[in-house]
Amino acid sequence: MPGLTWRPFYIPGALTFLVSVDTDPPFDMIKRVFEFLVQTRAYPHGTRGHELRRWYGQALQRCYDRIVNRGPDPEYWEAFPGAQDSRVSARLSVSRPEAADPPASAALVEVAEALREAGWFASPKLSPAGLARAAQAAWRRSEGGDLPDDPVEASWRLLLLDADRTWSEDVDAGIRPGDEIYPATLEGVSHILGKGMNLGWPVEEDWSTSSPDLLLSFKLRSRKQRFRIPSAAPYLSAALLTGLNEMLPADGARLWFLDRGGPLGIVTRATAQERDALERLTGLRLDVVPPAWWTRLAPLPDGPVCQLPVVPLSPASAPSRPSAAGRQGESPGPDHAGPAGKRSRHASAGGSASRSTPPAETAQSGFKRMMRDLVAPALRDQGMSGSLSRGFEYTAGDYTAWFVTQKSRHSTREEVDFWVHLGASHEPTKSVYWQNQLHALIPGHRSRWTVQAGSPVEPVAADLLDGFRKYGWPAMLAALDSPGYPPDLAVRWERAFPAEPTPAARGATEPDLGPLTWPVHRTGRRDDLFADLADPRPMIRHGAAAELGEKLPADHDAVAALLNRLEYDPDPRVRSGSALALRRAGDSLEVRRALQAAAAQDEDREVRWAARYVLRLAAASGTG
Repeated sequence: MPGLTWRPFYIPGALTFLVSVDTDPPFDMIKRVFEFLVQTRAYPHGTRGHELRRWYGQALQRCYDRIVNRGPDPEYWEAFPGAQDSRVSARLSVSRPEAADPPASAALVEVAEALREAGWFASPKLSPAGLARAAQAAWRRSEGGDLPDDPVEASWRLLLLDADRTWSEDVDAGIRPGDEIYPATLEGVSHILGKGMNLGWPVEEDWSTSSPDLLLSFKLRSRKQRFRIPSAAPYLSAALLTGLNEMLPADGARLWFLDRGGPLGIVTRATAQERDALERLTGLRLDVVPPAWWTRLAPLPDGPVCQLPVVPLSPASAPSRPSAAGRQGESPGPDHAGPAGKRSRHASAGGSASRSTPPAETAQSGFKRMMRDLVAPALRDQGMSGSLSRGFEYTAGDYTAWFVTQKSRHSTREEVDFWVHLGASHEPTKSVYWQNQLHALIPGHRSRWTVQAGSPVEPVAADLLDGFRKYGWPAMLAALDSPGYPPDLAVRWERAFPAEPTPAARGATEPDLGPLTWPVHRTGRRDDLFADLADPRPMIRHGAAAELGEKLPADHDAVAALLNRLEYDPDPRVRSGSALALRRAGDSLEVRRALQAAAAQDEDREVRWAARYVLRLAAASGTG
């Protein structure tokens, strides 16, 4: 099309560059094509996995429609709500309704009242009308439609929304050694069982070739447990759930299966009395055995799932759940071997102490041990909660900041490369409004961390935690501090700027490689940087601001120039980049006042975050 060119762009929220066809706004077409190629070789997990792969197969068509017809190009988590959720998190959940949520129908209110009477939805503390209204809003956000008024159809859907008592998942997800689906599922199910299931981590999988079955080892109430999971079929087995029921008292709460057809497996916690009340009030029938379609996918073992004898937990003797920091910091017990606390997978069926010499630690196991024993306790001491499998969170009102690790797909037993992603989301709308990478916040840091087999993990953990405490934690707090999300259209910001036309709108007809050649031909001379701050191209101004920041605080003219761009530059990327560049001059009262003004007055959320972040860095260093 006339006026379209390939151009580089800078995305300040991700602190990254991309090359794209010049559309407004730009989108990462190369990434779309890359993801399309990756998904052609992907191993789809379940029905939704196949649907997602088919959706990726249309990526080239969507790119064409966006460029030619300005059509929509959603991210995969927008097209498939919940696609980013792990098996640890609930698929659906109910929170308090918003003022804009419409009231629910009378039929739905009756269903909510029946479920509450049967024993479900002990929280949140809402009236039946409020619960039905909140459930309707949650279902719309997740599934894109309304809850039906038919009592039975509405009842089982509402049952899914009680995340404190119900777990559900597509169980036709293919399972392979090393994907850790069973440990994640066990952690998710243990959440709905509450204090009675005091799990000790890590959960270990033994996919030994000497047996066709998977041996799943973990600690429960300080006792070593081992489950035998038939692995002839590569699907999530209900044996994990029936094995947990073997440990629970017959007269107490246990796990019950609700059959609404495959591939959705539904399990809820209830006593026998609650189960009978649910059927009487709603018509829903709970069974102690899994549905036949599930056991055809993944057969149950012929005998007991538990491979070690257990003492059933009576309600009167249920121990209290220790703190997360306590679980991570417990001293090695008799089921540990070696300095790394590695648990043996070779205990005899009677629980004897026969042991073999533990193998040398791989990079993969070293990474897990580092996160479990060093990083996780430090994050919990900081006030965060969570685990390696689901990430760590810190909540402030309606906002949650999170810390998630991502291993490189090229990691091996010898070397694991990983990154740390930080972000913040608005819980009522489940919207992510801020993201960053930890290494990008640390001055001069390399792009990743590496754990190597045979090398100590303590220095890696120390470097990671030092960078997080100095830069990551202030960045997360700045994201939670009055973020101005969702945007209030009634608010009029004191610093508002008209949108700049794109090069395509200005009629560019040939490639403009200025931004690409700029990093190559930079002289670094001071006068050139000041000249670049007046360049008509935002990317040039942004790069010049970053370089001038390296000359602070000694260069007073550079401080003045950055303060000018922070207040007057029409491009938000340049203003946020100028704010970040000023962090070396945080001891200046003039700089702090300018940052405070930007944090309170700028119309752009990223600029306001950058100003708050630099102010926090200055306060932490004692200069603010």
